[in-house]
Amino acid sequence: RRQASVLRLHSLFSNMNTATKKRSQAKNEVESLRKKKDKLYKQHPIPAEKYQNTVKLLNSAEEKHTQTHTNLINDLRTISRGKYEYFEPCLESLLLAQLTYYRRVWKTLEPAIQEAADTESTLSCVDNMERLRSLSIVTGPQNNLKAKMLSRKSSVF
Repeated sequence: RRQASVLRLHSLFSNMNTATKKRSQAKNEVESLRKKKDKLYKQHPIPAEKYQNTVKLLNSAEEKHTQTHTNLINDLRTISRGKYEYFEPCLESLLLAQLTYYRRVWKTLEPAIQEAADTESTLSCVDNMERLRSLSIVTGPQNNLKAKMLSRKSSVF
């Protein structure tokens, strides 16, 4: 599906490039005929037949340019409406690639993250227990749980 969309996009833009070139050629032709008409108009006496032929060519070239420009504008509206159809597969591919990448990173790092979280929560529980024992009226045998947990942590990492 994605390749088909990209191929359609390529063919669409090649048609647009061709239409744009045709419009530019028509515009250049109009400009050259206008210059020729102005040049003939400045001559004394005005060569009537050449001048009239140039005016006719200029009018037909202007009509051709206007028609080409109008067609191009209509095609651009069609492209504007259809751009989402071409953009969506590209965005979907990007999101899928990012999702796959971050899923792999998570699966790789999840055991280490879980082990670190378990060790930290156990150490905080041990700290709380030692604080409670230090507040206790009756003191029992001190096992020094914090030292044991720290030694386990250093052997894990």
